[in-house]
Amino acid sequence: MSMKDLHIRPLARHDWPAFRAARLRALSMHPGFYCGTLADAEQRTPEDWQEMLDGNGKRIFGLFDEARLVGITAVFTCRDDPSGRTGVFAMSFIEPEYRGQGYADLYYKARIEFGAAHLPWTRLCVSHRADNEPSKRAILRHGFTLTGQAEKDWPDGTRMEELMLMRKLMPFAFQSFSCAQAVSNTKLPISWIMPFSSAIGMSSSGVTTPISSSFQRTSASALSTLPVERLTCG
Repeated sequence: MSMKDLHIRPLARHDWPAFRAARLRALSMHPGFYCGTLADAEQRTPEDWQEMLDGNGKRIFGLFDEARLVGITAVFTCRDDPSGRTGVFAMSFIEPEYRGQGYADLYYKARIEFGAAHLPWTRLCVSHRADNEPSKRAILRHGFTLTGQAEKDWPDGTRMEELMLMRKLMPFAFQSFSCAQAVSNTKLPISWIMPFSSAIGMSSSGVTTPISSSFQRTSASALSTLPVERLTCG
């Protein structure tokens, strides 16, 4: 397995069978780390799954090893904010054999760039269960700060604190990218496909930029048994 064989792209309505399978697998493997339950997800109709992929105020990404979907992640308009200005991260899952290889950082890059380009949003929020250390480290690496915490009952019957974090968004047009070292033959925007290597990243403007200096890989041992993150509002 090589990172160059992996790519991330937004899922479309026709991807719903693979998306459904990945979501059900995530809920069955880690019932205590997600907002939804396996029983509820199993009751959704094909139309429900397709609606989740319509791109209206949300974006669900799929991580692929060639044609195989090996992970999902999402960002939604937070239903708890009546102003519609908050995006919330949700649903992140990576198949166990792909964990500990830096894909959590790639998930954050894709979603933050989408959030910055989605004009109604002025902030992103995320939460995690208190004992999910891999999520905590990934979230803090990407500019989120703690805003609150509260005890809650989790779907697996555990009562434990949920930590809420937030990151303010800079309008995408004002974000700066290092264009001096851009790779001229790469023109695809992140909204369609983002190939990965250990040294190259792509902005949603279609310009590739070196990311090796900031590309930090999550500990393989820490991610061996936990999903990437447990999130609310999704």
